Amino acid sequence: MLLYRSAVLGLLGALLLLVAERGGHRPRPAAVDAPVVVDVSRTALAAAQIPPAALVGTRPGERIVAVDGEAHRALEDAWALTPEGGFVDVELAGRGARRRVLLLVHR
Repeated sequence: MLLYRSAVLGLLGALLLLVAERGGHRPRPAAVDAPVVVDVSRTALAAAQIPPAALVGTRPGERIVAVDGEAHRALEDAWALTPEGGFVDVELAGRGARRRVLLLVHR
């Protein structure tokens, strides 16, 4: 019985040391949103008189930081220059998070 108690106490002590050395809270990696894909027709967009920026769906506090990987490029220019079957990659940032929206361009 004494041997059993010694073994149990030794294992519990080892377990407590492992838990103590493991450390406390580990920071979790920042969540990355999957890109939002918007499939839109140029003719339908023109008929409805909707600007391409309205398709991005900015949230409060967000702003467009890059279009097709280039900072300071106008979304409307990229939309006009993208061939049919292509896409416009829009990167948004706000409140410490970044997300992407892909606008698929077709007729």
